[in-house]
Amino acid sequence: MIVAGIWVCYGVPSFCLVIFFLFFLGKPEFKYSFYRVLQCDMTINILCYLNTWISRLYHIETTIPFMIWVHDNAYFVFRVYRFFVNYYHSAQSLSVIIMAAHRFWSSKSTSSNRFWSIYYGHVYIGLAVTSGILTMPNVFLGLYA
Repeated sequence: MIVAGIWVCYGVPSFCLVIFFLFFLGKPEFKYSFYRVLQCDMTINILCYLNTWISRLYHIETTIPFMIWVHDNAYFVFRVYRFFVNYYHSAQSLSVIIMAAHRFWSSKSTSSNRFWSIYYGHVYIGLAVTSGILTMPNVFLGLYA
């Protein structure tokens, strides 16, 4: 039971630290575009971490009755969970690629900060759509089960 408790709480300190930095980097002192890109990446990581709680709950003995109830009455929760496992895998991978592209472009161009300050939101909306498109074959072919 102690191991299960440690496993469930594993990551909570990191989660709290990411939440802190998400708001801390929103201060006016952090005006460069990289901080906005970093905030988007941290938001994806927060949502991915929250999605892991379904998996954590159905592996703990004390929550098995609750998870059986969820399975019987709201099975769609498991389908959504499995969808988001693949979705966040794609989203995190693409977010790292975007961060690397941002840093590379920033080192090569003086106008990149202006571009990224204006269009970082568009880039991450594109990331969300692309991750959804990459996840759909798994859903339609049943590869996530």
